[in-house]
Amino acid sequence: KVNHEEWLSTNKHKDDALSFYLAYDEKDEGTHIAEEIQNLIREEGIEPNQIAILYRSKSISKVIKDSLKQKEIRFAMHEQAEFLSKPEILTLLFYLRAIRNPQDNHAFLELLNSNCQTMKQDSIDKLEETANRQKCSIWELCEESHHFIPKGCHDKLLHLYKQISSWRTQHKLNPDLAELSETVLSKSGLRERLEKEN
Repeated sequence: KVNHEEWLSTNKHKDDALSFYLAYDEKDEGTHIAEEIQNLIREEGIEPNQIAILYRSKSISKVIKDSLKQKEIRFAMHEQAEFLSKPEILTLLFYLRAIRNPQDNHAFLELLNSNCQTMKQDSIDKLEETANRQKCSIWELCEESHHFIPKGCHDKLLHLYKQISSWRTQHKLNPDLAELSETVLSKSGLRERLEKEN
C-alpha cells in the first residue's frame, strides 16, 4: 500500500451535498435518475443543458435512455469513449494522477512517453531500471538523473518535475480540481493541441 497525501476536495457548499440512492436493479436506477432530472427541470428551474449523466458502464445506457424517453425528457447521448480516449485527455489524467501522488511511477512513465515530453525510450527504460534497482520512485530520481541519462533527457525530466511540483503547491493552496485542470491544460500545451484538432 502506498501512502500519500490526499488533497482532492470540492468547493461546493453543504447544501449542494451529494445524495446516495441504493437502487433495487438497473431499471429502478434508470427510473430514479429520470425522476430526479424531471424534478430539477420542473421544480428547481434547472436548464436541461446544464444536466449530465455519467454512467459507469455501457450496459446501463439503454436503461437510462428508456427511462428518459418514458418521462419525455429530451436528451443527447455520447456513447463512444472518443473524448476520454483522446491522447490529450489521457495525458491530462496522468498529470492529475502525478500531482496527487508523485510516487505513481505508471503516471510518470506515461507522461514521459506522451507528446508533451517526447523523451527517448532508452532513457525512459534507464530511469525505470534505476528506480527498480534503487527501490524508489522516478520522482525521487529526477534531480540526480543527469548521472545516468543524457543531458537533454535530464532537462526534460527536470522540467516535468518542476511543473508537477508547482501544480502540487497550487493544489495545496487551492484544492479546486477544475481550476487545477484548467491550469494544466493551458500550461502543458494540451489545450492548444485539443483546439487544433477541433
